[in-house]
Amino acid sequence: MTKKFSDENYNFIKKYLMMHEHLFVLIIANKTNISKLYTDINFLH
Repeated sequence: MTKKFSDENYNFIKKYLMMHEHLFVLIIANKTNISKLYTDINFLH
């Protein structure tokens, strides 16, 4: 991304990410568990 965020946008995004950090952690954990499950299933077959 070459286009720079304005400070206002950056601060808003930072605040949003900090507010919803636990949600992102849960989503990432779910995705890794799903991919792990998928690879385990593939390994068994």
